[in-house]
Amino acid sequence: MSTPLSPSAAASPDDEPLSADQALTSEWLLLAAKLQSHINGSRFDNIVDLLSILSDLVDFADPALIDKLSKTFEEIVAASTAAGGALRIASAEAKLKTDAPSLRALWSSARHPDTRRGIDIVLRMLEIIGRLHAVTPTR
Repeated sequence: MSTPLSPSAAASPDDEPLSADQALTSEWLLLAAKLQSHINGSRFDNIVDLLSILSDLVDFADPALIDKLSKTFEEIVAASTAAGGALRIASAEAKLKTDAPSLRALWSSARHPDTRRGIDIVLRMLEIIGRLHAVTPTR
């Protein structure tokens, strides 16, 4: 059984070809039938909201903003690549050790300038995170 919205209800070879307006109307009816479940479930509102946000982003996007976003993206990718590489190297070195390092060995590794730089970066990052999440008293 075919419905007016189903593809099997298309014109047979003996029928006259559809005009452009009729073809467009039938395509809109097919689209409406497919979107009906989204409209009934209020999910279509979410799609409209996403399209609205995308439209606003396009309005705000100027070459300077795009340059900033692309630079930020490149910096994030570079930082994550460096962190991932450092983690892989440290993990491989840790797997080669049979025993856990002693406390004395850990403190002696702090004599190495690269270790101190890494600790400084981590501590500075934690300081900034702490400042951002500090509760400021109201006056």
